[in-house]
Amino acid sequence: CICQNAMSNIGLTLQRYANVEAAAPSRKGEEETARATAVMWWIGLVVYLVSQPLNVVALTLAPECIIAPLGSVEILINTVTATMVLGESLSVADICGVCLFVGGSAMVVVFGPTAEEEFQLRDLFSFESRPEYFSFVLCSTGLALGCCAMLFWASAAGGDSRVTTVRAVCFPLLFGIVTAFNQMFVKACGMVVGNGFQAVHREPVEVAIVLVTVVVLSVGSIRVLSSALHYLENRVFVPAQFVLQAMFMELQGAIFFREFSYMPLLNRVCFMLGCAICVATVFLVSVANAAESQVDVGKEVLIAHKLSKTLEPVEHHLDGAQLAAMDSL
Repeated sequence: CICQNAMSNIGLTLQRYANVEAAAPSRKGEEETARATAVMWWIGLVVYLVSQPLNVVALTLAPECIIAPLGSVEILINTVTATMVLGESLSVADICGVCLFVGGSAMVVVFGPTAEEEFQLRDLFSFESRPEYFSFVLCSTGLALGCCAMLFWASAAGGDSRVTTVRAVCFPLLFGIVTAFNQMFVKACGMVVGNGFQAVHREPVEVAIVLVTVVVLSVGSIRVLSSALHYLENRVFVPAQFVLQAMFMELQGAIFFREFSYMPLLNRVCFMLGCAICVATVFLVSVANAAESQVDVGKEVLIAHKLSKTLEPVEHHLDGAQLAAMDSL
């Protein structure tokens, strides 16, 4: 699991680095720059995809409630790579956010379910016998669709000041939901392989549905991931998506196996408090980073305005050829 998290973060870093290089001005020409960044982006995607089979092995050998907290290694690795490789500066909000992320996820893991039961593939679709799980699936699907709608609005809104906050909240939330459900179906695939493919003969329809669901959710998560890395810095996206994914995995397992009814009241309160801390931290850090980016943009506009005022008297003494040369520069 730790190797998977390390490889996953390396892949995300390469993809983000390619996006940064593609947006930066280059001296080598646009075609060469586009080719190099495209190759780096695909290398990052391949590294990320290669890490996923390790995740399948980990989910097959251990419960989700043990796998989820080990993903905190990715936050620590990302803190190093975001600052040293990508040159992203950690703000006070980011540092406080990481501390709250770790604290909230620790509460979710410590006070959440500590084991999981064996389940059959048909249990994933037996909503009539698990109405609380059916409600959870409906709420999660509605939340995911709401995030998609907000992201479409952000694409159309353009320069709206709320776009940064919407993307910083919706991308990690959407990725966390999709990945958490994908993990459960991936675990089901691991069970099929671990049982010697006996389920293929007993439950062929369920196996086919699980495989199709894994493919659809995997493609969807990669699509969300590539879009998120285009708009968000790793210091913002990686910690938020990990914590939300771990939270949804714990909630999913607790509701699916009906372990809330067996948990003491204190555990239930602390578990829900940890979930609330995780979600609130994502929103607060996103708002703080959006406000910081607006201040930076304002400073750039002010500097550009002062520079234009400084150059204005000089332009009156230049002829047409010299002005054309300045415009070309």
